[in-house]
Amino acid sequence: MAKIKIAKQHWGYIIPTLLLIAGGLFLFMKTGVTSSSFLSGGFKSHGYFSGGSGGKDLNIKSVRWHTHNGYERLVFDISQWNGVLAQRAYKSTNETGLYEIGTELKNTTYIDGELSGYRSFTGNMPYFKKSKLLKNMQVFPNGDDSYLFRIALKNKASYKVFTLKKPARIIIDIK
Repeated sequence: MAKIKIAKQHWGYIIPTLLLIAGGLFLFMKTGVTSSSFLSGGFKSHGYFSGGSGGKDLNIKSVRWHTHNGYERLVFDISQWNGVLAQRAYKSTNETGLYEIGTELKNTTYIDGELSGYRSFTGNMPYFKKSKLLKNMQVFPNGDDSYLFRIALKNKASYKVFTLKKPARIIIDIK
């Protein structure tokens, strides 16, 4: 095995560079972004994004839609079941449950998804009348702890999915 030798004059560059990288990673992790697709810019025309942080007894408390820097964004806001006797039935959480979101076919006009670890889906569907890309969204229960959904698109589009924490959200960007 070959040994790597580093000249003394280079140590003055290596240590500050490592500290900058570590600081950048710390700040990045503190924001709660948890998908590699976000890092790469990763819009896809087909294929799936999957991930999440597990969890159980979660709730989709709202689904929000808005335009954002040249694309349209769906935000799934997530809360945690707090029990029947609690003052508030649902509380804030950093858990997003597990998700798989995308489509098999290239050049299709829908995006499908499955959310696992969810007790309920209490959020209302957004109204897409002013959307240039989205027609509608349908949600279906799938057993005791998951939901299926389909987002109908007006035209072919690409998409990416990532999660945020503090509080937990699943984000779908469509362009």
